Amino acid sequence: MAAASLAAMAAPRATTCLASVTQWPDANARLAAASVLKTVFANGQLSAGRGWKVVSKLLQDPEPALRIEALHVLRFFNSEVALPAAAHARQDPDPQVRTEAAAAAADVEGLRRLRLGR
Repeated sequence: MAAASLAAMAAPRATTCLASVTQWPDANARLAAASVLKTVFANGQLSAGRGWKVVSKLLQDPEPALRIEALHVLRFFNSEVALPAAAHARQDPDPQVRTEAAAAAADVEGLRRLRLGR
């Protein structure tokens, strides 16, 4: 609930707070923050560079649910970084992460083709 409220605030301090929570030792806190990343990205609250730092760390998190949340926001990045990240996640030991990685790659590829007019 608190993470959703911070995301809805769309204030720089709130965004900084959310980004820092993704690095906390508590998996539930990290998951709560990661679960609102789509809102944060859709609202333009994180720059691509800063956002990629958050997402790339989450893609390596020991908790599969956090890796999945990170995969859900790959569509907000350009295909040059998102597709290799999804390809790497397709080798994940967790089957659900692999499934989500395939879906993320398909989303990113579809968006890339739309941008190219194909």
